[in-house]
Amino acid sequence: MNLHLENKKVLITGATRGLGLEIAKAFLSEGSVVTIMARSIPPLTDMFPEPEGYRNNLYCIPADATIKQDVENCVKAATDKMKGLDILINNIGGISNYASFFDLDEADWLDAYKRNIMSMVNFVKYSHCYLKMSKTPRIINVSSLVGLQPGTFNPHYAACKAASINLTKFLSNIFAEDKILVNSIAAAQIDTDSWKKNICRVAEELGISFQDAEVKETELACKSIPLKRIGLSADLVPMVLLLASELSSWTTGSCIVIDGGKFRAI
Repeated sequence: MNLHLENKKVLITGATRGLGLEIAKAFLSEGSVVTIMARSIPPLTDMFPEPEGYRNNLYCIPADATIKQDVENCVKAATDKMKGLDILINNIGGISNYASFFDLDEADWLDAYKRNIMSMVNFVKYSHCYLKMSKTPRIINVSSLVGLQPGTFNPHYAACKAASINLTKFLSNIFAEDKILVNSIAAAQIDTDSWKKNICRVAEELGISFQDAEVKETELACKSIPLKRIGLSADLVPMVLLLASELSSWTTGSCIVIDGGKFRAI
């Protein structure tokens, strides 16, 4: 099946590692022109160890998504380099402090909001005028299952992801007249740097090795997943490509759950 993503101009936030990087590689493999943005940009050989011809279609822009001016400058630079914009992937997010409700202070909540919501707000705001000029404009927001089904930890993150899903629906309503399709993906736990960071935290708190903590946390996570494994970036990437493609022309305002069956709602 041809997704017809050749020469599509794609801006991906938080794309120098983990899921964002895998999304970038997938678009490049489809023949798209891609700009990746992150707070710092490592050498290309770190992100792409093997020589790849598609690097000619790749641009990298360092920016801090929590700083409004950085976001505006990033979008302008990306659209200048790519000569336009067709697809915006809001992948950046995360939290600086993994904690329970009573261990979080106001700074933790505000930091989470800036990373996960205001970054999205500003990238959408500054991208809108360029997306309106595209024949097939798309916004895809990478959210999390905890935005729909929170657990008992990291409430600041869960609340922000719930807000991102709500904002996705709102944007789909107001951008419909511009033919900009806006959707989100809500994933259960996937094996990323954030997952490893959490394992390091558990190992330190319990005084055990990283390997033992990884076994413990993986077993705990899999108890609530019918398919009995945590996800991989490769489990999410195909849906991102489909939502970005012209094959997905009547889907907007949706939140697609990819979770190995963990979500309990019908």
